[in-house]
Amino acid sequence: MAETVQASQQDGHFNESIVNEEILEDMKKNRIDHMKYLPDMEQLEESDVMDQVISAMNAYDYDKYTEADVRRALAHDNRTPEDFKALLSPAALPLLEELLRYGRKHSEIVILEGILNAEWYRALFELAVALYGKNIYAYYFDIPFEETVKRHKTKPNCNDFSAEDMQRWWNEKDYTSVLYETRITADQDRESIVRDICQNIISNGK
Repeated sequence: MAETVQASQQDGHFNESIVNEEILEDMKKNRIDHMKYLPDMEQLEESDVMDQVISAMNAYDYDKYTEADVRRALAHDNRTPEDFKALLSPAALPLLEELLRYGRKHSEIVILEGILNAEWYRALFELAVALYGKNIYAYYFDIPFEETVKRHKTKPNCNDFSAEDMQRWWNEKDYTSVLYETRITADQDRESIVRDICQNIISNGK
């Protein structure tokens, strides 16, 4: 039985159909809940880690970083929290502009993706129009906050920040007047989104 189980797990999945019901039921009963503390784990009942994180977030001054800070952060093999603050600041804008220019010269397709504040990145959008003209396909995820939180809970980093944190960052209907953005709504699944984008690009590229 051990050899059979090992063979069935080589692809990373366990085939329950090869185990009789009694053994399977016993396995389920003794299955470890990885969301609970185990006896030998350290429990920090009065940890102030969350308070430290929120305090650092509220103290974050994105205007103090320069392009030199961003380039310095990119040059580091092991980046510090201060490096990541620089990379998230508007000072990173010139580097995104460089990427757009490079892509225009060296690639047929350029994808610019991220949470791009319409006000902060207006100059970037204007550059995109200057470089690519009408050959721009812009998409905006217009999803309610409640649905955004629901989807966030399915991600591996769901415990990194809470719904309350997200509410403070939330920027409702952050459309840009520079680009024509196609709205993607909560009722569209991943397959239909990909299909619609591909059809849009193909039909307009003819």
